Amino acid sequence: MSELMALNGANEVLTMSSREIADLTGKKHLNICRDIRVMLSALLGGKPDDYIRKSDLSYVTNQSVICNQYDKNNPNSWEYLLDRRYTEILITGYDIKRRTAVIDRWFELEKRVQQNIPAIPKTLSEALRLAADLAEEKERLALVNKQLAPKAAVCDA
Repeated sequence: MSELMALNGANEVLTMSSREIADLTGKKHLNICRDIRVMLSALLGGKPDDYIRKSDLSYVTNQSVICNQYDKNNPNSWEYLLDRRYTEILITGYDIKRRTAVIDRWFELEKRVQQNIPAIPKTLSEALRLAADLAEEKERLALVNKQLAPKAAVCDA
């Protein structure tokens, strides 16, 4: 999803996805992912390949980096979620226009979170991801309703 996401519920750690960083910087997502793995390797030790496709990197990075598969039907559909610190470390090596785009987006999203305003998709890919997320949530809620319907019927009786 192309907005800040809260990890770990109560801790309210906000993150930005590698896909959004790719959109903002105009770099290919696979190159952003490579940059993230190189960054983690330099900061935390090991080889960049140690940080590929691990479903939860938070044990290594103190709750600051997560790796998710955003399309379960595509084995290559992985993305990283970085907190602000790791995002800023990552983009420090990018040119000024790319850094500016990402930093400006962080400010915009943090302001939206503070004001509780939902993010507006800026690109077709963001809109499609949002639509897919909303469709999944609708399906999940429909299943919950179906499961709770018999219990509600008993209460009404």
